[in-house]
Amino acid sequence: MGPSSAHFAAIDLGSNSCRLLVMQETPEGLKVVDAFSRVVRLSEGLTHTGRLCEKACLRALDVLEHCARKLSIYSDVTLRCVATEACRKASNAKEFLQTVKTRVGFEFSVISQEEEATLAVKGIAGLLDPTFPYALVFDVGGASTEVVLVKQDVRPPEVHIVDWISLPLGVVSIAEAASPENATSYLRITHQIKRVLEAFGEPHRLDQLIQQGLVQLVGSSGTATTAAALHLGLRYYARHRVDGVVLSFTEVENVIKSLQMMSIDERNRHPCIGPERSDLVLAGMAVFEGLASAWPVGQVTVADRGVRDGIVHQLYETKHAKVRPAIYSVA
Repeated sequence: MGPSSAHFAAIDLGSNSCRLLVMQETPEGLKVVDAFSRVVRLSEGLTHTGRLCEKACLRALDVLEHCARKLSIYSDVTLRCVATEACRKASNAKEFLQTVKTRVGFEFSVISQEEEATLAVKGIAGLLDPTFPYALVFDVGGASTEVVLVKQDVRPPEVHIVDWISLPLGVVSIAEAASPENATSYLRITHQIKRVLEAFGEPHRLDQLIQQGLVQLVGSSGTATTAAALHLGLRYYARHRVDGVVLSFTEVENVIKSLQMMSIDERNRHPCIGPERSDLVLAGMAVFEGLASAWPVGQVTVADRGVRDGIVHQLYETKHAKVRPAIYSVA
């Protein structure tokens, strides 16, 4: 078969969601042919036990089997599967991933926090605005929140990772331990996030860079995409409607206020939240409010892309031995 039939795919097994991306090589470049995401809550109970619980493992296996069925219809597939924070932390992660290999046939690698940051930046690179010399990229996961500071050079076009931080606070771990439905707990979370991020930003003088209008904020997570979908009033989630949308902080604050006014039942029934996220969505918004308080950039670019996109582009470039404007880590 010719080059046009080649497919590149990635599975990102995160602490809360499992994401699949399949792209096809065409004469014009890579084209998305399938993008799939499901909540699996792999990190459920992990904070208390240090292990992946049986229910979470079964949920993940069911979703991975669905991914296998999706991939089976494509020819000439180059696939990479990665696992992140939950499998970095869990004492039984190796056993679980062996079960995945035996039952589903997928071989996962557990990537480091640094590689996760590099792949995430690579994945969202197409949304970086070259008029901003700096960008802050955040991803609120299930067991952790990743934040990356990048610097853009226009000539030659290069993106440098200046620094990154992984906070041990994600939507699942917060929901299990901190009760974000409670106003006092919600504020405690935002203040905790703010303090940590302000300390992270001090050596880089982020407050000054933000005051000078030199920093773009990019949100690559369910928290950002859910906020965008709610702001747009979507009747169902649509990746092409959300990816690349720019929201002002005021618009996000209005979304948060509407969420706080909703009951759990109302969130369950909302097509862009649903029962899988209804008890998690405020935890993510608390993280965002802490971030926005620490870094008043004023607006956020929403990215329905990240690690899986970075992997696919990396696979494509490796096959063709292309040396593109790289993502360099100088931390």
